[in-house]
Amino acid sequence: MAEVYVNLTLSNAIPRSLTVEEIELETAKDKTLQLCISALKTNRWHNIQRQASGTTIKDINSLFKLRDQLSVSVKNDILVRDHRIVIPKSLQQRAVDIAHKGHQGVIKTKQLMRMKVWFHGLDHMAEETIASCLPCHASTLEKDAFAPLSMSKLPQGAWQEVRVNFKELPTGEYVMIVIDDYSRFPVIEVTKSALAKSVIPNSTPFFATYGIPVTVRTDSGPPFNGGEFLQFAQYSGFKH
Repeated sequence: MAEVYVNLTLSNAIPRSLTVEEIELETAKDKTLQLCISALKTNRWHNIQRQASGTTIKDINSLFKLRDQLSVSVKNDILVRDHRIVIPKSLQQRAVDIAHKGHQGVIKTKQLMRMKVWFHGLDHMAEETIASCLPCHASTLEKDAFAPLSMSKLPQGAWQEVRVNFKELPTGEYVMIVIDDYSRFPVIEVTKSALAKSVIPNSTPFFATYGIPVTVRTDSGPPFNGGEFLQFAQYSGFKH
């Protein structure tokens, strides 16, 4: 079942203009990813960390913190983090350029990338690429221009309407934040994954403590755009 899941991820997470064969070939050349794959297969991370040198040590340590989220495709020897492919260093800039092709800005570019791929420093590389892009600057009216605020209607009471969002931590874990629109009271939970299978169990104690809200608002990205969260909303009785 694990291999089926990894193969399904590979077939759905390959960015346009990249192929499985290219990622497999460049992964085989990437020293850091090869050390990580070896560590995952042997479960001897400390031996691998001793073999690392120079800048590789920092990359290996960052992957070590995410080891519970990493898996390897047996057929292709490609590294996968949850539902995203880990891109080797030689293809990272190309992956950013593919996501940035429509010049949709830094936020949209990072959102597109996070849906399918991951590598250490993804956000920084995307920001640097867009900062030097003339078409992106040309499409921005003014540097300090902001759209006028659109205030949402205040709910009738506490915990009737809530918002849920995620923030990734440097450790590889995530902070799940639930904010009540009425009182602005935040409820925070640290999770190891941003998948629906983690969101749903972590949401249940909140609802048991404060009650089931009428409306739950999210950014409609993973893990909220799948059938699993839709079923959870229907079962619990709130509107997503």
